[in-house]
Amino acid sequence: MDTHAASECLRLALGLAQGVGVLHDLGLLHRDIKPSNIILIHGMPKLADLGLVSSSDRTLTSVGTPDYAPPEGPGSIRADLYSLGRVLYELVTGLPSAAFPRIPESLLDETADDRFLELNEVLLKAGAPDPEDRYPSADTMLADLRFIETGGSIKAVSALRRYIVWSAWTASAVVVAVAFAAVMHAARDRFLMRTEREKTATARRTSIYVGDLALTAQALADADLAIAGPALRRLETGSRSDGSVGIEYHLLRNEAKGDEVMVLRQKGAGVRPGGLRFNGGTLAVFDADNRVELRRVETGERLTIVTNVDSLGPVTDSGKDVVTGRRLDTGGIGWVRFPADPRREAMRFRSASQMAGNGGRSGSFITHERMPGGDWQFQVVDSATGTVEGGFATPVLAGRESLVAAASSAPEGPHLAVFSRDDAPDRTSRVYWWVGGNPTGPLLRTSTDESGIPRFSPDGGRFAIRSGEAVLELHSAADQRLTGRVTGHRLRINDAQFSPDGRFVATAADDQTLRISDAGTGEERARFLGHEGPVTAIVWDSDARHLYTGGEDGTVRAFDVDTPPRRTRHEMTISVRRSGDFVFSSDGRQVAASAADGSTTVYDTASRTRLGRCPTISTPIGFSDDGTVIGLAADGSVRRQAIEAESHELQADGTRPLPSIAAVGQLKAVPVTGISRNGRWIVSAGRGQRPRLLDREGRAPEVEFGLFAPDLQAVAISDDGHLCAGLTADGPIEVGDPTGDKLPAKLLPLRQAISIDLAPDGRWLAVGTVSGDVELRRLTAPDAVAAEPIVLSGHSRPVDAVAFSPDGRRLLSVGGDARMIIWTVEPEPARLLVLSLRAPSGAHDLMPSQLRFAPDDGHLGVLTSEGRLRLFDLRR
Repeated sequence: MDTHAASECLRLALGLAQGVGVLHDLGLLHRDIKPSNIILIHGMPKLADLGLVSSSDRTLTSVGTPDYAPPEGPGSIRADLYSLGRVLYELVTGLPSAAFPRIPESLLDETADDRFLELNEVLLKAGAPDPEDRYPSADTMLADLRFIETGGSIKAVSALRRYIVWSAWTASAVVVAVAFAAVMHAARDRFLMRTEREKTATARRTSIYVGDLALTAQALADADLAIAGPALRRLETGSRSDGSVGIEYHLLRNEAKGDEVMVLRQKGAGVRPGGLRFNGGTLAVFDADNRVELRRVETGERLTIVTNVDSLGPVTDSGKDVVTGRRLDTGGIGWVRFPADPRREAMRFRSASQMAGNGGRSGSFITHERMPGGDWQFQVVDSATGTVEGGFATPVLAGRESLVAAASSAPEGPHLAVFSRDDAPDRTSRVYWWVGGNPTGPLLRTSTDESGIPRFSPDGGRFAIRSGEAVLELHSAADQRLTGRVTGHRLRINDAQFSPDGRFVATAADDQTLRISDAGTGEERARFLGHEGPVTAIVWDSDARHLYTGGEDGTVRAFDVDTPPRRTRHEMTISVRRSGDFVFSSDGRQVAASAADGSTTVYDTASRTRLGRCPTISTPIGFSDDGTVIGLAADGSVRRQAIEAESHELQADGTRPLPSIAAVGQLKAVPVTGISRNGRWIVSAGRGQRPRLLDREGRAPEVEFGLFAPDLQAVAISDDGHLCAGLTADGPIEVGDPTGDKLPAKLLPLRQAISIDLAPDGRWLAVGTVSGDVELRRLTAPDAVAAEPIVLSGHSRPVDAVAFSPDGRRLLSVGGDARMIIWTVEPEPARLLVLSLRAPSGAHDLMPSQLRFAPDDGHLGVLTSEGRLRLFDLRR
C-alpha cells in the first residue's frame, strides 16, 4: 500500500467513524452498514439508506446484511462498529469481508506503508467476534484513528499494555520469594503504569484535538457547518480540562459563525420545507413534529404552540392568528387562534388539508377538494375573518393532477398553479394556472414534479419553479417566457420566496446556504451562511430588510439583508503595494497598509471599511497614541501624519511631539522593519545601515545597534525591547540586547534562513528556511542559545514568515505553498492545524510574505505577494 492509498483509507475511515458517532450520539443505530450504503459527497463519505435506522431501545428483526452483521445480530452500538470494521477491512485489503482477518502479502511487504499495520489494529478490534473485545463506542474507535493520523502507534500502545500486564504477573510471582523486592518492583510498576497511562491519555487527547481541528478546517473549506459545528463543540468541551485550546480554535470558531444573524429559535424539531409564515411582527414555524409555533420576531419570544397540525396557512394581519390544516375523519381545515378562542376553533372547512397562501403573508388563502365528478373545487377564504370570499371549479386535466402551494393575491384575483402529470415516456409535467378562477392554459412544460416549489411573485407578474434539484427557473407570467435561472446552489433547493416588491427571489437549499438573486435574471446578489444543516424554509418580512430562515437543525434565524455577508471566512481583503508593509494600532481597531499608489491607507478592522489615507507615508511602521500614523516617506525620512491630512508636520492642537522619531533622520532605500507584539518597540534598518530601536511612546531615546551587523535581512524584537534577533546578509542570526554593550550571540541555521521571530517573553526563536522547515530554538539568555534546533517540517516551499502568538503558546508559519500552519510550542512542539491560503476562485495561490498579530490579540494579518491583506478574526 503506497503512502497516498494509506492516507486516503485513513481519511475515509475517520469520516465514516465520525458519521457513526454522530448517529449514536443522537440515540440512533444504523443496523445495516455495508459498502452499498456509503456514498461520497464532495469527497466526504456519508452514510446512506437510513431506512433501518432506529432508536437504540427499539427492537427490530430480520435486518442487517449477513456478510457485515455480527454473530449476535445487529441492533447495538458494538454491532454497528463491527459492521463498520468489516467495511473498512474490504476498503484497506481489497478482500471480501468473509476473508477477515487475512492480510494480503502485498500489504506485508517492507515497502508498504507502516500505517496499514496500525489500521489493521483498529480493524481487528472493531471486527472482533466477541462484543466485549470490540470498541465500546464510536468515539473510542475515532480516537485510535486520530492517534494514527497524528503519527501515533496503536501497535506500540498495545505492546506496552501487554508488557505491563506481564510485568504485573511477574511481580506477583516474585512476592512469594522476596517480599521486599516485590513491593519495590510493584511500586515501580505502578509508577510506570501510571506514567504510561498519563502519557497515553495525553497523546489520545492531543490526537482527538488535532483530528477535530483538521475535520473542522476541511468542513469549513466545504462550507459544511453541519460537520464543523459539532466538531467545534467537541474541541471546546475537550479542551476545558487541560487548557489546551488556543488561537486555532478561536480562528475556526469565528469562521464557523456564519453571517451576522439573530437566532429566534435555538433548538427543536427540524423546520418543514416551506414551513415559515410572517405577518404583523409574528413568525409561524411549522416543524417535523407537526407543531406550529408563533414567535415574536423582535425578541424571539414564543407566544404559543399548536400540535397535531398537517399544513400551514398565512398569519393574519394582527399577528395573533394563524391558519393551520388538520386532517379529521371527514377531512378539513381547522381555524386556530392565538390565544385560543373556542368559537373560532370550532370553525371547519370541508376541503382537503393542503393550502396555497400568498407567499406566506397576509390576504386570502385557498382550500381545495376533489369533487365526485373529478373536478377540482376551490374556495378563496379571508384569513382575517375565516369567511369564504368566493370559489371556482376546474375541469379534469389530462393525466394526474396535483395542487401545489403557489398562489398570489394580485388585484385581478387569486393566482393558482396546478400540475398535470402526463403519461408520456419522458414523464414531463404541464403547469396550468388560474387567475380569478379563469384557466389560461398550460403555463409551461417542465421535467420537475409536483414538489417543484412553484411560486408567484406578489403581483402575479413572475413565476418561479424548481427544475431538477438545484436550479430555480424564473418566468414572465404574462408570456411564459424564461427570463433567468438561479444556479448557485450545489444541492437541492427546498424553498423559494419572492421579496414583497418582486425585485428579488430568495432560495434555501440542502447546501446550508441562503441566496438572494435578481428576480428577473437569477444573478446572485448575496449569499448567507449560518445553519448547521440544510436550510428548509424562508420568508421575507414586509419591508424586505430581513429574511427569516428555518433548517433541519431546528433553529430559526433572522438575517439582515442590508448587512454584507461575511463569506464564512472572517477576513478582510484590501489592495496593498507588493513591497509594502502593514501595522495594527495598539487597540487593534485600525490597520494601516502600504497602498498601491505609494501612500498609506487606514482601515477599520471591525467593519472592514476604509477610513482614509496618509498621502506622504509610503510604509507604515506604527501608530501614535493620538491615532496618527508613523511611517516612512519615499525618501526614507520618518514622518507622522493624521488620516487625510495634507501635511505631515505636527498639528497646532497640542499633540505631543516624538523627538526620538524625529531624530532618526533618513533611512536609505526601503528598510527592514520589526515591531514588538505590544506595538511599542520598532526596529528599522536601511540598506547598509545598522538597525535602530525606536520607542513608539517616546519614553526612551532612539538607539542605534552599534554592535549588530549592518544590512539586516529580517529583524524581530521582544515586548520589553531588551531582546532583538536579526538575520544578517551572510547567513548567521544575531541575538542580543540592543540597549547593552555585550556582543550578540551568533548562530547558524541548518538551512538558509529567510524569516525570523521572537516569542513575546524572549524564550524562543523561530527561523523560517528555504527548505520549507521551521527551526525552533530555546533562548535561556541573549548569549545562551540552544545548540540544536527543533526542526518542524510541514511546508513544501520556503517559509516566508513566522510569528508567535501574543501568549507565546503557538507559532504560525506561512510559505510559498500558500499554506498557514499553526504549531504548538510547549510542552512538546507539534503541528496542530494546516489552513489553505489559496484564492477563493482557485485560479491562483496567494503567496504570503508577512504575518502579524494585532496587539489586542483580536486579529491576525497575512500580507500576500499578490498585494492583498487578509485579516482573520481571533476575538474570543
